[in-house]
Amino acid sequence: MSDLRSPLSCDVDRRDPQRPVYVCAVILVADIVIYDRLAGAGEDRTLARLRTLRSVLIDPTNAVHHGRIVQPTGDGSLIEFRSVVDAARCAIEVQNGLVERKRRPAAGPPHRVPRRYSSW
Repeated sequence: MSDLRSPLSCDVDRRDPQRPVYVCAVILVADIVIYDRLAGAGEDRTLARLRTLRSVLIDPTNAVHHGRIVQPTGDGSLIEFRSVVDAARCAIEVQNGLVERKRRPAAGPPHRVPRRYSSW
């Protein structure tokens, strides 16, 4: 299970345990566009495609940019970053990776899982 800390998490200063240290975070929201329609057309295929995208593209990209999934959802996730720059670079890299995968011919019938990334 993920470490569910508040986006404004509070740690303790090791030099002075009575003094809290507040850490701000950027939360990136990842969402699959038209998930219900895709799942309705073929839930097993949609979930298999999503698992593949996560293992091949999304999770490795999050790790490179120091992202940490804090809340997985059925059709997306909330990802914590310590930097707006890391969050933006991760979102751009994932979106570009999805576009590149869409351009490549796939084995079998076309089935895309569009994702939308935003941070707040």
